[in-house]
Amino acid sequence: MSEEEKLNILTKKLNSIEQELASLRNEIHSFRSEKKDPAIKPVSIQTKPAVAPVQIPKRKVINPEAELLLGGNIIGKFGLVTIILASAWFIKFAFDHRWINESGRIYIGMTIGFGISIIGVYLASKKFRILPESIFGTGISILYLSIFGGYYYYNLIGTEETFIMLVILSLGTSIIASNNGQQILYIFGIAGSIVSPVLMSSGENSYRFLFTYMTAVNLLFLYASRKNSWSISPFLLVASNVIVFSTWASINLVRSSFAFPFIFLSFFLAIFLFRELVLMPLLRKKTSDDSIVMVILTLLSYVSLAYWTVNKFHPNLTSHFFLFLAFVLIGFIELFDRKGIVPIEKQNSGTKLMKTILLISWVAVFFAAISDFSEGNWLTLSWILFAASVSVMGSIDRNRIFILISLLLWMLSLGRLFFVESLENADYIFLFNPRFALFFLASAFLLLVYHLQKTNPLHSFMRGFVFAALFSIIVGTLVENRYLVRNLHYRNLGYSYVLAFYAAATLIPGFILSYKSFRISGMAVIGILLLKLYLYDIWTMSLLVRIIAAFSLGGGLVLLSFVYQKYKNKVTDT
Repeated sequence: MSEEEKLNILTKKLNSIEQELASLRNEIHSFRSEKKDPAIKPVSIQTKPAVAPVQIPKRKVINPEAELLLGGNIIGKFGLVTIILASAWFIKFAFDHRWINESGRIYIGMTIGFGISIIGVYLASKKFRILPESIFGTGISILYLSIFGGYYYYNLIGTEETFIMLVILSLGTSIIASNNGQQILYIFGIAGSIVSPVLMSSGENSYRFLFTYMTAVNLLFLYASRKNSWSISPFLLVASNVIVFSTWASINLVRSSFAFPFIFLSFFLAIFLFRELVLMPLLRKKTSDDSIVMVILTLLSYVSLAYWTVNKFHPNLTSHFFLFLAFVLIGFIELFDRKGIVPIEKQNSGTKLMKTILLISWVAVFFAAISDFSEGNWLTLSWILFAASVSVMGSIDRNRIFILISLLLWMLSLGRLFFVESLENADYIFLFNPRFALFFLASAFLLLVYHLQKTNPLHSFMRGFVFAALFSIIVGTLVENRYLVRNLHYRNLGYSYVLAFYAAATLIPGFILSYKSFRISGMAVIGILLLKLYLYDIWTMSLLVRIIAAFSLGGGLVLLSFVYQKYKNKVTDT
């Protein structure tokens, strides 16, 4: 084959390869343009909807949690009760047939108690839930009753030994309950520790032993509360303290001394208030409703029992008792502010409610103290001073709680002032006597409270203080006029002049100082004065007195109109 022929063959092959490459380029370009072209849409394939499978209703089954509660808790506790009953029946059968002597009975009871307690500890180590603490508590209760039986029925254990054994048992139970956070375990243990000393009593009135033991139980509960915010145990323990003390005191209070029972009650108050006001807010990070109820219950229990004790031995010191309690409450309020209140951003409404309850309790106790200390004019004076001090403190600290509490105190104080002091008809000098001094003092303090709140009042009702002040001083002066002006007609004229004087005394500073409340008060007094003139005076006064009253009132009203015209800018600007 010549060179020329070979060249032609290669040329043809090269042209064929170029054509194939061109064809491949066109196919690739066409494929890319099809992917980018939005007009080209994939063809959707219509399929028939799938037929939903027929659902067969399932049978209802027991909730797993309910089943666990029934099978793992309730049934187990019934089993424990059944075992205890069976053991008691067996022991009774053995006792009746003289199989076991007295000491053997006690040893068997203690052995059973220790054995059941060990089983509870073993089950707890195996991570069983719920039942171990119930079993352990059952064993502890049997131990308490066995020790009690050895002391009370058979005299096998002395009083001192019994006390030591019970304290050790209580201490051990409380420590185990505290470390494991098991409230039910503590309740089982505390049941035996409360019941045993009560049953140990044989009428010998060993109250020092009883109250020392109860104080130890309360302190152990305080120790357990460092890490446990239990909600049921404190109520049971408070109720136990109250029942034990009341039962003892109903028979033996008159046969004991004053100091020991009173000290026990004071420790009772301090322990439970410290728990609810310091430990629980810090542990729960809030003030719970349980703590609020507990504080109320503790205070009511202490006041009733301690007052009973003080009044029985030293009835002349009841006021000192209330004063002592007031200082104690102030200390706990301060402690609650410093230690027990959680940071402001985490405080809840319960914290404010707790503070309110403590303040109300303090006010009530202090009010009772000063009421018991004094009588007559001095009692009214003490009420006024106390109401004034609470309202002034509330105004300075801008504390709404103090202001609201002071309103109740002021109502009591003014009620006594109007309905008790006003009835005293003594031979006094006009305006210079203790009766009018009380009215004047009440008015002055009411005006002071209004003045402290005038620029930035906590509430609109703060204006009521100025109206109460004016009303008080007017009533006081009218009472003076009633008792110290003998002639009936001039007494009625004196009433009008008293009203006119106080109308002017409020309107003048109301215009000069731009006190709207004063002006409103003055106008209200003038309205009363007009009603008195037209509805009463013109029908009862003598002609001369009626003329004097009409000229005086008419001139005063015309003068008032001129004042309003002159100082109209004072009215429109306020």
